[in-house]
Amino acid sequence: MNATEKRSSSRREEAYHQLKQAIIDQSIAPGDMVNERRLAQALGISRTPVREALQMLETERWVTVLPWRGVVVRPVTPEEVDEVFQLRLVLEPMVVEMLAGRISRSDLYSLDELLRRQGKIASPDQGGQFIAIDQEFHLYLAEKTGNAHLLAFMTQLRDIHLRLGVETVCDHHRFEATLREHRAVVDGLKEGNAMAAKQAMLYHIVHTHEAISNRVRNARQNQGDAL
Repeated sequence: MNATEKRSSSRREEAYHQLKQAIIDQSIAPGDMVNERRLAQALGISRTPVREALQMLETERWVTVLPWRGVVVRPVTPEEVDEVFQLRLVLEPMVVEMLAGRISRSDLYSLDELLRRQGKIASPDQGGQFIAIDQEFHLYLAEKTGNAHLLAFMTQLRDIHLRLGVETVCDHHRFEATLREHRAVVDGLKEGNAMAAKQAMLYHIVHTHEAISNRVRNARQNQGDAL
């Protein structure tokens, strides 16, 4: 790859990551039209890498290209929420069951530190950061299993989790509930109690799924009522 190709690839990747982050934190909201020219101007790059980034996001189902109209941000559907949490219900209880009794003290300390950081920013105006630490918590657990394939798969789901999480942290009670649920998982691991850790993780995922599903379904209903 020559220097020109490297610059082009770098600009495309930059546009891709900035657009995805804007969708995750809802700077660009579901249903918003994405103006290719304005985005290029805002990023200080040509329209070509922006167009290529949008094509990548369309492949990953973050946006939809509407012929003769432009690009629109896809809303999260109830079906997608259910699909993501079906996977989480299988994988994450297994993760903590694998770790119980063999996770190190230093790793438990790191989990405590993550919970401390998360607790300090448990407010709607820092929802994006709260969810980012939330995902750091879950991926840290996956990493400590030593299963590289499991970690890679959960990492692929991370951006979807981030977007879904931002959908629900507008509900104030989920901040404290999430912290309590995370704490129960860590307590089970500290005790070396695989069943307690597994049940705590199941409880957390089920209640997170319920909160996000309710919010996504209500948003869809409100959109229908507005038509």
